[in-house]
Amino acid sequence: MRYLLVGHGFISTHLAEYLSSRHEVKVTYRNMNPVKEEYAHLLEGKAELIELR
Repeated sequence: MRYLLVGHGFISTHLAEYLSSRHEVKVTYRNMNPVKEEYAHLLEGKAELIELR
């Protein structure tokens, strides 16, 4: 199954991490701040991050 999570915050990061063990996950974001960069490191190799403009 494929999932698209809209928003790259605390909840969606941990949800994406959980779902990525069995499913394809994509997470959208608008901008990166230092906290979101840390969340992005948690998702490396697990989920695809997509920047919205």
